[in-house]
Amino acid sequence: IEDYVMGTSDQPLVVHGVSGSGKTSLMGKIGSMIGRWLPDVQPITVLRFMGTTHRSCSVRLVLGSMCWQIAAVYGHDITDIPGDYPGLIAYFQNIMQLATLERPLVIILDSLDQLLTTHQAHNLVWLPKLLPPNVRVIVSTLPSEHSLFETLQDKITDPNNYLEVLPLGQQLSGQLLKEWLRDSNHRLTVQQEGVVQQALQVCTLPLYTRLVFKEICRWKSYTSPDQIQLGGSVKAIINTLFDRVERYYGRTFVMHALSYLTASKNGLSDTELEDLLSLDDSVLNDVFIHWLPPMRRIPPLLWPRLHHELSSYITQREANGTIVFYWYHRQFIQVAKERYFAALPHKLYIHSSLAHYFLGTWGGGIDKPFRYSMAQIDMLHL
Repeated sequence: IEDYVMGTSDQPLVVHGVSGSGKTSLMGKIGSMIGRWLPDVQPITVLRFMGTTHRSCSVRLVLGSMCWQIAAVYGHDITDIPGDYPGLIAYFQNIMQLATLERPLVIILDSLDQLLTTHQAHNLVWLPKLLPPNVRVIVSTLPSEHSLFETLQDKITDPNNYLEVLPLGQQLSGQLLKEWLRDSNHRLTVQQEGVVQQALQVCTLPLYTRLVFKEICRWKSYTSPDQIQLGGSVKAIINTLFDRVERYYGRTFVMHALSYLTASKNGLSDTELEDLLSLDDSVLNDVFIHWLPPMRRIPPLLWPRLHHELSSYITQREANGTIVFYWYHRQFIQVAKERYFAALPHKLYIHSSLAHYFLGTWGGGIDKPFRYSMAQIDMLHL
């Protein structure tokens, strides 16, 4: 990548790899290294992580923000930036011409596949095929199975402008785990080390290695052998994580809380998620089995405890001026959908609850009717 940035290529560079291979981390590292690679000039770095906010999912909004940044940095009038999509494409092509030998422009776009298909974003008309002098563009996306990658291959013909991010390999993954364990003052038994080495023979993706580390940090020296098993893929180990939190916090509560989070369009705030769980009879009847609360709402500490348990995998981001929670990696979204939305009745129930909540069906003096469970009726003589 350094060779590309300092070279003379007039086409974008494509970084590709399977989900969980560390493309986003690599793209972030590239952004931090541009100044070191070009120490004798003043490089301008434009960095965008697609899909991290609702605005970064729209190609029109992303183009608009990049045009604004480039124009502002190079002292160009920002008032003439067009608002329509075709105008933005033309403006983007022209504004890159402002790059000079003393102030080169490096544009880094992570996760092109996270762009919504609105404005036909995946046909990549907006991405220049040939770059102006002193301009470098680095993009990342999923590998060849994705249609967007095929479009990139049609657009960027130089085979040297493709870089595949490969798995770490068993040796490097094992070395990373040893360093992380040492830094956390954690040790494994001989049997536990054998389980870890066996897992690393199957998968060595960076995301998988990190998930393995989080899992083995929970092991004790006296943990029974049946509880120190590791799944052989990213999805398998995420399912293991979900199994554990469901056993500890209750399957109904965890299933519905994570279903709301996964089904939401841009994520949910603390208040929204607590309200949704408080309007969910299945959750409340499962939580309040042995007594009736003075106010029929979810206990306020229940979601914060679950969030703390999953804090490494749930991120905060901005959506419509509000800080919301959402999964930090697409693999968690895929596993949650496969796990919780396989049954159509539950999927309809979750989406219906979200619709009623955001439509304001309940509230403003309108109480939501509910039914006690048969167990409550019998036990509490209701």
